[in-house]
Amino acid sequence: MQPHMSLGPNGEVPLATPSYCAIPSTPYRRFLDRCERSLHRTNRSQYQRDEDHHTKWFVVNRMHVRECTCEFLGTFVMVCFGVGVNNQVNLSDESNGTWLSINIAWGIGILMAVYCSEGVSGAHLNCAVTLAHAVYGRLPWWKVPGYCISQVVGAFVGAAAIYLLDYQKIQKIDPNLDTTQGNFATYPSDDI
Repeated sequence: MQPHMSLGPNGEVPLATPSYCAIPSTPYRRFLDRCERSLHRTNRSQYQRDEDHHTKWFVVNRMHVRECTCEFLGTFVMVCFGVGVNNQVNLSDESNGTWLSINIAWGIGILMAVYCSEGVSGAHLNCAVTLAHAVYGRLPWWKVPGYCISQVVGAFVGAAAIYLLDYQKIQKIDPNLDTTQGNFATYPSDDI
């Protein structure tokens, strides 16, 4: 018998001991509350004012503006990586990449986008994710329009940047812009 085991009133070994979670003083519930909270906490990324805050022109003191800027930047980075590799592979007739390189580059793009914006805004990067967070109470509803507008504008600016970078190649391959739209968006096939 183990020395740390508690015995019953008559010295017998209890048949069943309550589980750790059933003991009222257990910290299990507090741990669950911490796990179920959203990963993003607004107050951890707020800029702390100091005596020289007026000399830092790049510091934004309004938290919601910072969050929207990070959503814009994250979505911009994700779309630049993704659409850039789509154009690279499709405009070169797969001589500069394959389907695998598209998948890897999209994955790296999403990773870089999360690195850019997770610390401030939570890296939603998609209006559907933002809406889901608002529905489940992890994001206040008043932040949803700013996040969604920032994400859409970031995606359009990212696609426009790639279009400008690949403009000459696109005009050479598809002067009437009939077939290269698939590099920038997803469309259903003709038989659907």
